[in-house]
Amino acid sequence: MKTHDLFFGRGGYAATLVLLIGAGLALVLSMPWAGRVADFFLFPWSPTPAAFFFTLAALGAVHAMNRGAAVEPLPRTRRRQLLSLPLQVSFVQALVLPNVAICTVLLPARHAGLLWMAWGYLGLVNVALGVISFRISARCFHRARHPFFPLLFAACAYNLLPLLFQFAPGPVQMAALVSPAAALWTMLAGDETWGALLFSFLVPFALGLVLFVLTRRRISEEGHALR
Repeated sequence: MKTHDLFFGRGGYAATLVLLIGAGLALVLSMPWAGRVADFFLFPWSPTPAAFFFTLAALGAVHAMNRGAAVEPLPRTRRRQLLSLPLQVSFVQALVLPNVAICTVLLPARHAGLLWMAWGYLGLVNVALGVISFRISARCFHRARHPFFPLLFAACAYNLLPLLFQFAPGPVQMAALVSPAAALWTMLAGDETWGALLFSFLVPFALGLVLFVLTRRRISEEGHALR
């Protein structure tokens, strides 16, 4: 399987294009009104361009799950596909770097670090979503089922179910930050403590790493079984 097919096959080109166009439109529409370039600096965003980042989060998740769902039948090809998922997410994250840089220019300097932090966080989340999508799609492939509804359920559960912890008492409320939506909102608002920030980053990193290792082991076992 060619590298181009890994990155752009089975809807990858459309998913990447939609991400770039959608993120660009969200950036433009969330800008303050200005007749001249200099006017942008007279009306800075406050506190952050949240609409752009939530659009980036949603479309980035769609792209990551699209790439994870493009499961190939041969184990050796699936292994290469799995190994390429972090690279595919990093590729689109790099493509939106100019948009994030524009956001930092139009913000007060004290908020710029929050945007880069949110950009890195979304990269981790999208890698985790890509691996989750790959694992679910591989199971559906073996059972001759379409993965759309299982993937939709997984995405909704990951984003929505942890929000119920917001109604829990005391420190248990931190579990709501398992949801990328909640973590991104508090991150952009600058409300998270260092402990909460560490927890927000640790969840997608640990989830993605554990599922990556387990899925790679499963593919290796399938490959050995076919020999």
